[in-house]
Amino acid sequence: MAVTDVTAIFSSTSCKFINKYYQLVSAGNAMLKNDDSLRLQLLRFPLIVGVVFIHAYTLGADPSTAIIGASHANEFVQTLISQELARCAVPLFFLISGYLFFYGTTWSTEKYKSKIQSRISTLLIPFLFWNILVLLLFAAAQSHPKTALFFSGQMTLISDYRISDYFIAIFGIVHYPASYQFWFIRDLMVLALLAPLIYQLLTKVPAIFLATLLTLWILRFGGDASKSALFFILGAYVGIKQYSLFLLDKQAKWMFPLYIAMAIVNSIYPETCFYPYVHKIGIMLGLPSFLYLTKILSRSTALKTALVSMGKASFFVFATHEPLLTVIRKISYKMLQPQHDAEILTIYFLSVVVTVACCSALFFLLNRIVPRFTRMIAGGR
Repeated sequence: MAVTDVTAIFSSTSCKFINKYYQLVSAGNAMLKNDDSLRLQLLRFPLIVGVVFIHAYTLGADPSTAIIGASHANEFVQTLISQELARCAVPLFFLISGYLFFYGTTWSTEKYKSKIQSRISTLLIPFLFWNILVLLLFAAAQSHPKTALFFSGQMTLISDYRISDYFIAIFGIVHYPASYQFWFIRDLMVLALLAPLIYQLLTKVPAIFLATLLTLWILRFGGDASKSALFFILGAYVGIKQYSLFLLDKQAKWMFPLYIAMAIVNSIYPETCFYPYVHKIGIMLGLPSFLYLTKILSRSTALKTALVSMGKASFFVFATHEPLLTVIRKISYKMLQPQHDAEILTIYFLSVVVTVACCSALFFLLNRIVPRFTRMIAGGR
C-alpha cells in the first residue's frame, strides 16, 4: 500500500473517528478534569513496572543468562508479559506526555519559552545527572583491576574520551545514552523543542502529518524515533483539540478482550512474518484498553491511594532500575543455575519485584533525608 493510500484512509477515517467520539465526551475547560488527572496518576507506577518487565525479558537477549531448560510455556509467559502487554507502556508515556504538553495551551513565544524552561528541571537536569553518574561509575569500574576485565575489548576507556565522546555518550547521538533507558527522556526533550513545528503541522495538515508518522512506525522506519514521534504527536493532537484522553472508554470495553486475545495469539506465534504488524495493531488497541482500566482501578480507595503514592517514585525507579535489574538477574542465574520453567519464571518475576521494591524504598528514604536533592534528580516529582 502506498503512503498516499494510507494518508487517504487515515484522513477519511481516523480523524473523523476521533471527532465523532469527541462529541460523546464533554469538552471541559482548559484544565484537566479532576477525574482525568487522577486516572493519569494511577497509570504512572504500573507503566514503570511494565518498563522493568520489558528489560527483564531474557529469551535470547543475554548469553550469561542463557535459558537452557526453557520450554514453550516459559517462552509464552515472558513473551506475553514483556513483549506484548508491557510494550504498551512506552507508547502510553509518550501519548500522555504529548497530551499534557499541548492540552489547554494558547501558543505564543512566551508560552513556548515557559514550557521549555520547565522541562529543564523536569527532564534535562535529571537526564544529565543520571547519565554523568553512569559514566563516572563506568570509569571507576574500568580503573579498578578486579572489574576492568569486564570492559576488555568492549568499549573505549572513558579515561581516553575526547570532549566530543563525552557529549555523544551522554546524549546518545549515534546510540543509546550512557544510561540507556534515558533514550526516552532524550526523545522527549527533542520533541518538546520541536513543539512549534508540531503545533503548526497538527493545526494545518493533521491527517497527512499523522498518517505519515503512522506509516513510518508500521513500516519500521526510524526505529525508536518513529515510535516516539507518533505517540507524542498523537497525544499532542488530542491535547490541542482539548479532547479527553479517555474518550474511547465505551469502546475499550470490547477493545480490551480483543487486545488480550491478540496478545495471546502473538505470544504463541511470535516467529510469523505477520507478527510485527499484528503486534502494532495490538498496541493501538492496548492504549485505550489500559487507559480504560484506570476507571476500574479508581473504584478501589485502597488501591487508588497506593498507586498515587507509589507514582511519586516512578521516575526514580525508571532511572535506577538498570543496571540493578541486570545485576540481580545475573547473580540469580549464577547462583541458582535454573533448568526448569518454575525456576526460570521465579527469577523472571522476582528480579522485577526486588528491583522495583529496592528502587522505590531508596526513593522514599532519600526523599525523607534529602528531599530537595531527590526532587532534583527525579525531575521535581
